[in-house]
Amino acid sequence: MTLLPKKAYIAKGSGISDVSELNAFDKALLDAGIGNASLVKCTSILPSGIKIEDRMRDVTSGEILFSIYAKSCAYNDGEADIEIFAGLGIAITDKMGLVAELESERRESHVKSRLSSLLREMAESRGLNIKEMFIIIEKCVIPPKKYGCAIATVIVDV
Repeated sequence: MTLLPKKAYIAKGSGISDVSELNAFDKALLDAGIGNASLVKCTSILPSGIKIEDRMRDVTSGEILFSIYAKSCAYNDGEADIEIFAGLGIAITDKMGLVAELESERRESHVKSRLSSLLREMAESRGLNIKEMFIIIEKCVIPPKKYGCAIATVIVDV
């Protein structure tokens, strides 16, 4: 049986917890609209002609979702807020879609630049030309003595 997605959805969110990174991740999933589903992590190739929606569809509790995601979680043990980022880059070519994931504690501009570089090399390695590129970034600002998580994901419907 071949599972070939026809549609993909962008979802992103962030969460803060007093208790753990896991709880911050759970809150980020809820913020992204996918917190009541189970994610199956996939690698970074999308089929040719896939339609990408910029909003997540409604999710049924307990639904299994195939996803390509970046997750950045951290604990802030300092005295000032810190920022973390989860980013995805999507490159559309004539033959397929390519997705690059990046987690970072650097500036947003660094994340965008790095994702673009990753996608260009992925396309070059396959002898493909990029027709379109999308960059999706979620930022989480973590207060002192808290856990935080940012997630950016592409959910594929099979």
